[in-house]
Amino acid sequence: MDCVRQRIATSENVEPVTRTACVAWRRTPSSAAAATYAKALYEDDGATLGDLREAVYTYEDTERTARRVFGGAHPFTGELAEFLREARDVLRARETPPPPGEA
Repeated sequence: MDCVRQRIATSENVEPVTRTACVAWRRTPSSAAAATYAKALYEDDGATLGDLREAVYTYEDTERTARRVFGGAHPFTGELAEFLREARDVLRARETPPPPGEA
């Protein structure tokens, strides 16, 4: 998983990073890996609506699991909740059509 974090941090092409994160997540279904995968999806400027929806779904699932395992007061659970809010905001902004006259 270190290679995924390193590749994201160096801002290499996002498409291979997303694939690498996805493969790592499927091999190691940990909360941290799922969060890294979702973050790579929603921070990609070229993310499709499907990618953003998958990021939100992944965060919802991971946050629910973290809340059950660690409890609501755990810092990781709070961090996931914040990332989920951010991902939902990005999705909402992309789904909302611009007002008439602005395009």
